[in-house]
Amino acid sequence: MLLGIDGSALCKFESLSRRPTIELAVGVEVIFGHPTKEVFPAFYGEIEKAVVDRACRLRGRYTARPKPATSTKLRTLDEIIARTSQPTLGL
Repeated sequence: MLLGIDGSALCKFESLSRRPTIELAVGVEVIFGHPTKEVFPAFYGEIEKAVVDRACRLRGRYTARPKPATSTKLRTLDEIIARTSQPTLGL
């Protein structure tokens, strides 16, 4: 009830057959006091990988066509890639 979903929807989230919405992810954090990364590790990992893959592709585009503002963008992408490449507390 606190999450605003019924038992059927909850079962789908628990069995990983349905992706959590942002509303559900934040609600779970509020209720249980654990970050989304811990509550939904499979979905979090999947989304993190997709973001890092896009960052790597974008970095390749910027490296191939350098412009004056590119160095800042490259630094930001490098930080994202490095941060997400860190081990995640056993998850």
